Amino acid sequence: MLTSTSSRRSWWRRFPAGRASCTRRTTVTGSRLDYQADGAPAVYRVEATLPVRRGGGPLAPWLVSNPIYVGPAVAWAPPAPPPPAASKVIYKDGASPLAVEHSDRSDGAVTVVRAEGGTQLSLRFALGGKLSDAPFVAFASGAPDIGDYTAVSFTGRASRPMRISVQLRASPGQGSGRWRKSVYLDQDVRTVTLPFSEFRPTVNGLPPAPPLTSITSLLFVLDTLNTALGSNGEFLIDSLAFVR
Repeated sequence: MLTSTSSRRSWWRRFPAGRASCTRRTTVTGSRLDYQADGAPAVYRVEATLPVRRGGGPLAPWLVSNPIYVGPAVAWAPPAPPPPAASKVIYKDGASPLAVEHSDRSDGAVTVVRAEGGTQLSLRFALGGKLSDAPFVAFASGAPDIGDYTAVSFTGRASRPMRISVQLRASPGQGSGRWRKSVYLDQDVRTVTLPFSEFRPTVNGLPPAPPLTSITSLLFVLDTLNTALGSNGEFLIDSLAFVR
């Protein structure tokens, strides 16, 4: 039994399952409308109209309900768990795989520090020199089997709000071109996943997307594009991996 209440003239419309056209309509004038469904799979809705239409035209719905689905009960089943993501771990506890690169008057350091259940990497930096020196600090690792994956993922937080440039670098034989994607970190731990398709070239003349078969390095870069000259700070990363 389907029941609705309304202060306007209303009716039920019945749409059998799999069909878009209405095959049955029950109309009542008053505040209550009861309709005895036959149990066959169907979709119903309630439409209410005003008693008259301005200009004397045919009546049109004033209110239309959401669909009401009628049919046999289907046992609930939990959704299947997502398949495990394939990954190539770059860092998860233990010694650091990162090397520090920097301009002449900038500096950086990597320290393995304790974390809940293991260790994480503390990356500290200081940008010095003049703007004309193109100051930077980079923390670089290899990029083994990167062509088999579609994104890089890690957990991270920072000593203060900051934006870090995550970069992919081609081999020297391929010109050492770089593609980048910036990420925001602050004091709250977050998991970051950066699809390689969203990385963009750092200079004109490079392909719009990184050629993964030529990429040999993954870098976390601090430069004056996102960081003030003369500043310093620290960010921490863990669970660094290529994923797909």
